[in-house]
Amino acid sequence: MRTLIVLVNDKSGERMERVTLKKTKPSVIGRAWHSDVIVQDKFVEADHLSIQLSDEGLLEITDLNSTNGSTIAGKPVTGSAVYRFGEVIRIGDTNLQIYDAADGVAPAAIRSSWFLLIDRFKSLPAIFALTLVALMLHLGSSWLFANEPVLVNDVVTIIITALVVLVAWTLLMSFASKLLRGEGNMRAFWVLGCLVLGLLEIATLLLALVRFNLQRVELGGLLSTLTYCAIAVLLLVGALTFATHMQRRSKWVFSILLVLTIVGLFRSDEWLKPEHEKWTAQTQTENVTLPPAFLWRAPVSLSKFETDAEKIFDFELEQN
Repeated sequence: MRTLIVLVNDKSGERMERVTLKKTKPSVIGRAWHSDVIVQDKFVEADHLSIQLSDEGLLEITDLNSTNGSTIAGKPVTGSAVYRFGEVIRIGDTNLQIYDAADGVAPAAIRSSWFLLIDRFKSLPAIFALTLVALMLHLGSSWLFANEPVLVNDVVTIIITALVVLVAWTLLMSFASKLLRGEGNMRAFWVLGCLVLGLLEIATLLLALVRFNLQRVELGGLLSTLTYCAIAVLLLVGALTFATHMQRRSKWVFSILLVLTIVGLFRSDEWLKPEHEKWTAQTQTENVTLPPAFLWRAPVSLSKFETDAEKIFDFELEQN
């Protein structure tokens, strides 16, 4: 006798069934009331397949001449087939997985602080209040930094734009979460978007005050970059928490590297500017037009640059 756990995913949802398998009698899966595991699926036979132990103690799956057949890990079952625990059995529109109860289960996962934070906004009034606060902060920030008077139509445009961004963010991330994690998590992404929007507006206001009082452009710019990078990392870590099964350390490392890469790409124009100005001055003096793609290069003489470019790309640089 052997105790099995059958994970059933049919139209009624996902559930687990305990089956005691005797060596002398197979267990049956199907739509019939007498089945050991009852499946709600119109494409499944009354007695669709059976589970039994072989003489060697292996688990065997037998298709009971069903109309629509059965598959194990994508392979059709013809007669009987040896089953390995955890493989997906497909019958009709239903997926089954069988596990040995003697194997036990993994330790409980540590609940992330991100989930605890989102759980504070379970009810619709709480989500509505958070959305209203985020929109008011965004509207207030737009009004404080506006160069012209903010009219009623401007207010409507600002609010609608923010809502469109929140909706697009929520739908996009929910779709990604459904693909990667198997869960939509629309509420989590909406709350995360509102929290980050509010945090962003507060940080923008505080940075403006700090930079105004510092009166040092470079230090203020560095402080702004570090602050916005920290907010971006928090947003990415939160999004990865709800959209993937990545480990905690992996989420932080991936988020930091991605933000640093993006900042590096945006800052590359400033880093290349002195070199670009030097080459521009040299080419204007010698009446040569340089393609923009050649900004990323090791410094070489102009004559060598012309020769190498003509060899590689088979064209002559235009002489004005």
